[in-house]
Amino acid sequence: MTWEKYKIEKDIPMPKPGRWEEHGRKYPFREMEVGDSFYIPTKDFPDGKKRNGSYFSGIVQKLKPKRFSTRRDDNGIRIWRVE
Repeated sequence: MTWEKYKIEKDIPMPKPGRWEEHGRKYPFREMEVGDSFYIPTKDFPDGKKRNGSYFSGIVQKLKPKRFSTRRDDNGIRIWRVE
């Protein structure tokens, strides 16, 4: 059988959540209702760089069927829940 080459191991601790899961908990996506928005200043991004909406796509993909839209300005990004 094909799975015979894979060894089953016990008591291996699971690593901490990945970056997107941590950010999904940091920002209030799950609590938002349609029409709500929040603003993230550039200085609050993990690496201090300007970001666009694609930076958050990994987070919001996990929240479907909720939908979000983003707009960036020189000082940060605003995110709206649209559905």
